Amino acid sequence: MNRFVEACNVGSLDQVNVVCIAEIVYEKMGIGKPKFRFNKAAVDGRGWRGDVKTMHLSVQKLLDLGWKPTLASEGAVRLSCEELLRC
Repeated sequence: MNRFVEACNVGSLDQVNVVCIAEIVYEKMGIGKPKFRFNKAAVDGRGWRGDVKTMHLSVQKLLDLGWKPTLASEGAVRLSCEELLRC
């Protein structure tokens, strides 16, 4: 039997920044709004050497197969946080 396996990225069509993710987490945890402190050591907007400034993996292979994401990035972060807090 011949089997073919291909890796695909599963994700959304948009992006969400780290501040938005942090805001969702503290909102869902029911804690007071934290004060954010940002490291200014990296001049190009990255947090540390080797960090990526933005990340957006292509889901085109799955789109070509007819798959469509049901959530945007922010909704996926909200749902993930809710599920993790249920544990």
